[in-house]
Amino acid sequence: MRTTPTGKGNQSGIVLFTTLIFMGILCIGLLSIFTFIQSQRRTQSRVNTWNRVIPICEAGIDDAMAHINFSGTGSLGSDGWTYSGSNYTRTMYMGNDYCSTIISTDNPPVVTTSGYAQIPLSTNQNVTNYMNRTVQITTKVQQGAFPNAVLLKGPFRATTGSAIDSFNSSNSLYSTSNNYDSKKAECTAHVQTMLCSNNAVYVNNSFKIYGYVDTVPNSTVYVGNGGGSVGDAAWVNGGNCGAESGHVSYTLNTIVPDVATPTLGSSMTLTYNSAIYYNCPAAYTMGGTNYSYVLNGGNFTASSINMTGCDKMYISGNCTLYVSGTFALGNSAYIYMAPGASLQLYLGGSCTLSGAGLVNAGCSAANCSILGLPTCTSIDYGGSAQFIGTIYAPEAAFTLSGGSDMCGAVVANSMQVTGSGKLHYDQALGTSGSGSSGGSVQIASWKEL
Repeated sequence: MRTTPTGKGNQSGIVLFTTLIFMGILCIGLLSIFTFIQSQRRTQSRVNTWNRVIPICEAGIDDAMAHINFSGTGSLGSDGWTYSGSNYTRTMYMGNDYCSTIISTDNPPVVTTSGYAQIPLSTNQNVTNYMNRTVQITTKVQQGAFPNAVLLKGPFRATTGSAIDSFNSSNSLYSTSNNYDSKKAECTAHVQTMLCSNNAVYVNNSFKIYGYVDTVPNSTVYVGNGGGSVGDAAWVNGGNCGAESGHVSYTLNTIVPDVATPTLGSSMTLTYNSAIYYNCPAAYTMGGTNYSYVLNGGNFTASSINMTGCDKMYISGNCTLYVSGTFALGNSAYIYMAPGASLQLYLGGSCTLSGAGLVNAGCSAANCSILGLPTCTSIDYGGSAQFIGTIYAPEAAFTLSGGSDMCGAVVANSMQVTGSGKLHYDQALGTSGSGSSGGSVQIASWKEL
């Protein structure tokens, strides 16, 4: 008996083949979708990691800036920072992430930090992959604070029977009515020099420093046998010559930026009153005294000032005076700052303040600032009045002559004490900023390398 094929077997094969093809297409589609999703996740992960690196860099910058500002008079090679080549470096870890930071020895320093963030979802689980970015900042110094009595780029010389000590006008335990009181004086004054030389600090002939001397590595300090002494009150007043143990260091690392020419905006040219003796204008008469110059707040300029004879200058309010040339005060001439007045005196040339000196009736050193531009190469104070104020003149040779004391602080190229006048450092000057440069170090610019 013959049978006729029905074709059902062929139809079943076609259905099976079609099903397999469909399933294959479906699997390929699903695989493509899964691959796309995984790729997207890896891409998003890398984007997130890329964005996460900047906060890591910022942590390195914050760490470096804190170290620069608060390392005090010590070397930057401390607190985990290592000196290598001409830079200080440190690596800081944050879990699996980390940053490597470099502080240059430029003046002011440049900070470069590279942040490294671990990349999750790596295709190679046997290798730890990191993504990195590098950021560099330049810095500037905000002038205004004086954390130490004396900071010099060059030598310090004192060969008289004078002294340097300290007090705190903002603390009644260490001052009387905000003024220096020898009975409350402290022994925290620091005399610092950046000069790398033999006898960078030279103290002899009964000169006394109630505090410390700081200089750079490979320098030497001379505290002579002629009565020179450095140390605390018990050491110095005990008749000891030389430096007390622990009161001289050789780890100074600091910066001293120059003073920029002031931008005064609107200003007035200082006018001299030639009628000081007869028929003096009322505007130049204060409290029954005739004055050659009167500054009642504001900005003033002068090419030079030479006060002699009975010349007098009266200052009230907040005043800025820019003298582009020389400033001289002699004979019986003097400058009087009324209580509550403030003065910023910018000097473009040499300055000699003798005569009756500068009288700061407000008795606040923070309110009287002498700022020497790079062209100011010498400042001499020998006035008969006690000088209450600060001197910031990085290129000037400063001389404290005569017998009048100074209450304040000094930043200069060099300093010598030739008279019997003493320097009383006011610790309150160091509370408005940090660092060892007369101010705190701040970020000036930022860029990604």
